Amino acid sequence: MLESWCRCKGWECTRIPEDNGRTPDYKITINDRRIYAEVKEIVDNEEERRVIKQLAERGWADGYGEEPGKTVREKIKEGYGQIKRFASRYGCSGILVLYNNSELGGLGRLDHYHVLTGMFGLQTVPVTVPHNPGIEPIFGPDYLGPKKSVSDNRNRYLSGIMTLYEHYERGLVAFFYHNPHAIHPLLPAHIIADNCIQYRRSTSQINWELIDIAQQAGAPDALSGAGDQ
Repeated sequence: MLESWCRCKGWECTRIPEDNGRTPDYKITINDRRIYAEVKEIVDNEEERRVIKQLAERGWADGYGEEPGKTVREKIKEGYGQIKRFASRYGCSGILVLYNNSELGGLGRLDHYHVLTGMFGLQTVPVTVPHNPGIEPIFGPDYLGPKKSVSDNRNRYLSGIMTLYEHYERGLVAFFYHNPHAIHPLLPAHIIADNCIQYRRSTSQINWELIDIAQQAGAPDALSGAGDQ
């Protein structure tokens, strides 16, 4: 799927031969700028297979869902060594490319909120319970905390995460989520392309912020709802 995306955008995408070390899957070249990419496929897990079976048998399914960001965290852990080895050696950006190949379709475990919490940690609300039972609990401001995968001292050779999605009208769409802690950041201008929708972490709320690039004006309305979470 990554090869198809790059071919449509005129980006050079070269498969990297495996060696005795940890090797990323592809080298992408855009206007002489080199990016190393590790690709991970998301397939049906046990819970999704159960839901698919229920839908086929009775037309509806029990509720389902995993801990926010769990799959994204796992894929970062699986792919970071390959990315770091080449990004650190050659002093260039490294990205993780994810695509959902589950029969449930849609963004699934790769939606905006899963990527947000997979990268920056679980959304947490501190609660203080007074000793006096007559006083209601006090809720503090929420924040992204436990189980973060990126920070100023963690996984900094990861420049960002790209998720690929086959939209029913727009065709193949890429969402790119920038890592603000990256040693070799991938600037938004470096990957401008039709149907490439870029986000940065918001500094004012627990959310992504759409990067305002002219080429993103045609982004599918149904897919630009990072602010819905």
